Amino acid sequence: MRRAVMAADVARQPASWWPQPILVAATIALTLTASVALGRWLPPPRQTVHRDGRAATQVPEVALPEPARRQLQFATPGGTRIIWVFNSDFTL
Repeated sequence: MRRAVMAADVARQPASWWPQPILVAATIALTLTASVALGRWLPPPRQTVHRDGRAATQVPEVALPEPARRQLQFATPGGTRIIWVFNSDFTL
């Protein structure tokens, strides 16, 4: 019985290691090729040009008034101060 097990163990071929690096390299090459092809296929972003020849920039941001900060402060008997600041713009 031992000879049969040992003979079967020797006859088994080890797993091949070379397909994994080739598969990784092929995946990287395919990804790069697809991204370059997609970049050439998509139209370039449009850019607005003023009459004097200069390119338009982004729309300037409007300065909104700072909302009033609401906070809660208290101190523990041991002297630790706790300050909670409530954010009114917080959304989930």
